[in-house]
Amino acid sequence: MKKEKFIKNIEILKDILIFILLLICIFFPIIRQFTYNLIFLLNYECTILKYIGLIGIIALILFIGINYKENKKKYLLEILPIILFTMFMLWTLISCLFSPDRHTSFFGTDMRKDGYFTYIAYAGVFSLALCLTNNGLKKILLNTFIITAISTIILIEIRSHELLESIIWTKDITKGPFFNSNHYGYYLMIAVTIASFLFITEKNKILKIIYLFSYAFLMYYLIINNTFGCYLALFFTLLIFFIVALVKKEKRILSIITIGIFVVISIFTQTAKNINTAGMEKNKNIASENIKQLSTDINKITEAKTNPDNEYQSAGSGRLELWINGIKFFTERPILGYGPENLEVKYKDVGILQEDRPHNLIIQLLTTSGIPGCVFYLLALGIIIIRGLKNIDMNNMVLVTCLFTVIVYIGSSMFGNSMYYTSPYFYIILGFLMKEIIKVKK
Repeated sequence: MKKEKFIKNIEILKDILIFILLLICIFFPIIRQFTYNLIFLLNYECTILKYIGLIGIIALILFIGINYKENKKKYLLEILPIILFTMFMLWTLISCLFSPDRHTSFFGTDMRKDGYFTYIAYAGVFSLALCLTNNGLKKILLNTFIITAISTIILIEIRSHELLESIIWTKDITKGPFFNSNHYGYYLMIAVTIASFLFITEKNKILKIIYLFSYAFLMYYLIINNTFGCYLALFFTLLIFFIVALVKKEKRILSIITIGIFVVISIFTQTAKNINTAGMEKNKNIASENIKQLSTDINKITEAKTNPDNEYQSAGSGRLELWINGIKFFTERPILGYGPENLEVKYKDVGILQEDRPHNLIIQLLTTSGIPGCVFYLLALGIIIIRGLKNIDMNNMVLVTCLFTVIVYIGSSMFGNSMYYTSPYFYIILGFLMKEIIKVKK
């Protein structure tokens, strides 16, 4: 009896420690919002993340050691994604050792800090999320993420009205407490998705209404952010859920409501004088302008054979050119890749001066870790998502919310980049999802 009580207390302490560490990660954007914290976090945020990640790696090793018991084959199958992620990390380590610039591969650039040691930090926050057992604490963390995202917007709006100028450092609503509008777009997209699926799965009517308003509020600012890849990823994720709802014959009306709000806000959100939306005239509908641009880009690509001078490579804000050259770089080192953060020189050699990433998850994996690393990583992700869809329980708030947040992030990653201050949120959600799948299967 005493032994059982002792084990239970250890489990509680473990969950509280993990909760605090993940809470620190979630609070980073709001802490970064204040001028006096900005320099400190610029210098130490990634370092703090690495220490948190190291604790997570230790926790995962203990977690596997404790649970690796009688039915070893079944357990190995259960943690297959972890095995594949480990193989990805080992292969990427080899890629780093043979990369053109080993220092950059391990430590990353001054801006991104997205080298191999940061990859270990991502693995660590994933591990922490995977080791968190208490679903109540997971829900608190998901809610805290929404509250933090809304708080960052409120602070920016206060600053944009010339209030608290010495305290709040940013007034650009398209960038928020990040240094690039795309990065803020990824962050807002995660917050919008969490809010929408908490609305769908929540049973308490008051909380349901709060989530609905949070979803609409965050959706408006996601459109203003004008990161079209995130916008498209969210739209298709809502459609995927609608198909799942039709198949399961559950949550169909709620799914239609979320799509309806998405459409209505898209129709009525326009650029304004205080919104710095690059390349757009004022008082234009943001969504429709982006859709027009997408149509133009598609026409450029389809007409490339008949009209080679139509600058089709500029499609997707220049992403197509990055993709084409990224694939060329991959063919030069298809097995080992270049290691993390080693494409800036390659892009400069072909005349692309201000980019160091292909803006596509698959091409980034291929150029970083070669074919083996890319296969290991995508297989791990694929297994988690397929198992999530296969074992989905429409009333399981954590599973549904995390599953579709993972899907939306992967969709956006086909047009975006990883970054030390955005990627951890994806891996936290991924860890929650995998843990929930293991629990449901058991």
